Amino acid sequence: MTDYAEKDTMGNSPFSLSEMNACTARQKADDSLEAAQAALQATELAQRTALEAAKSTTINSAIQNVASAAESTQAANQAAMEALQAAHKAEQAAAQALRSKNLFLASISHDLRTPVHIALGMLEMLSGTELSPEQTGYVSTTTRACRHLFTLLNELLDLTKMEAGQFSLEHRTFSLHTLLQESRDAFEFQARDKHITLKISHAESVPDMVHGDPDRLRQVLWNLIGNALKFTVQGGIKVDVEKASGKGMIRFRVRDTGIGIPSDRHDLIFQPFTQADSLTYRKYGGTGLGLSICRHLVGMMGGGIEVRSVPGAGSTFQFTANLPAAVMKGCIQKPSDSMDKTPDGIGDRMCERDILIVDDSDDVILLYRAFLRNTPYRIETASNGKQALEMAATKGYDLILMDIQMPIMDGNESMAAIRRQEEIDGTSPVPIIALTAHAFAEAHMQAMASGATHSLTKPIGKDQLISSIEELTQADSQSVAA
Repeated sequence: MTDYAEKDTMGNSPFSLSEMNACTARQKADDSLEAAQAALQATELAQRTALEAAKSTTINSAIQNVASAAESTQAANQAAMEALQAAHKAEQAAAQALRSKNLFLASISHDLRTPVHIALGMLEMLSGTELSPEQTGYVSTTTRACRHLFTLLNELLDLTKMEAGQFSLEHRTFSLHTLLQESRDAFEFQARDKHITLKISHAESVPDMVHGDPDRLRQVLWNLIGNALKFTVQGGIKVDVEKASGKGMIRFRVRDTGIGIPSDRHDLIFQPFTQADSLTYRKYGGTGLGLSICRHLVGMMGGGIEVRSVPGAGSTFQFTANLPAAVMKGCIQKPSDSMDKTPDGIGDRMCERDILIVDDSDDVILLYRAFLRNTPYRIETASNGKQALEMAATKGYDLILMDIQMPIMDGNESMAAIRRQEEIDGTSPVPIIALTAHAFAEAHMQAMASGATHSLTKPIGKDQLISSIEELTQADSQSVAA
């Protein structure tokens, strides 16, 4: 077969047709490969672009979320800060309100206690004079009214102390037998006036001189006796005192034949402002605070209080208190069955004393003079703390009775100045009894910090005042002798 192949201009042999087709195919393959590679690169680029776009979108969204969270956190912090500031302001306002309330109650306490103190003291002195039966009745009625007013005042102040956690007890030696005698004397006429009997007795094993807070013990006992008298219209009241289990524990039991208390009210009557029922308040009156305060006080004295009662069959209230037996050095112990009216049996051991009475009220000074009239004490008076300081610097007194709230110089300033002068002169500190009409613990603490040896709250009875004077002056005499 003849091959008609052309020659190139160089005279070389030209490609065959098959070779040319192969070259063309390879070229197309190379072009397809390049196109595929380009497409792959484009795909990879698109994927990277899409991935970067996705990452950018996620990051931006995250940034936006973080920013939004930061804004929310800032708003929450701002709200929390405002809430803390509001709470702080509320706390400051509450503290200021409490201070204002305490200041108001302290002022009311002082302004009411002083006249009640004078009235009760003068009635006590008047009852010791020769009176007709009719006059004795008038004095007793007035005394009960004053004591009732004083009880209401004390209950309101004690409630405030309980709420503020400011209740405190004194710890001193006193005659338990005398306190029982005082209790009988305080309610004897009222019982006789209602034609009911009142008997107060103690077991022979009950010590006379004990250590504790006589004022708070008297408050609890008198509240229970007063309630028994209030709710008893016939029959009688019996108070028994005996030793209880436990070292120094004494049990007091007050029984009456009164109206009784339903069993479902036994626990409720110890809650503030609670009485057996509304009819009780309308018929008998009262604040409903007495028993709640008694329970609090008894608990502070290391004991407990409970009631057993049946409606129509009377009630029995009993409480225990930790009152360890104590013996005062140099004192004559009374027989355990003695119930005489001489405070703590000190009548045979009183000595001459030079006493300075400091008070801006002429009526109060008159009352103290009346209290101390039949004692061997020599009395001088001052009307303010500055005058007392000057008198104490020129004469050595055996004891000073110092009122607290006075013009020119108050009792706390005067006591502090007296103590400083004693340190300068190197003299023994004179016993000072602070006499305050303020019932809050702060007043007593401030008086003791200012230099008081002892502090008493008005109203103060004759026996209480004389007992305190003898206790301090005898202790001072013993310390000097030692």
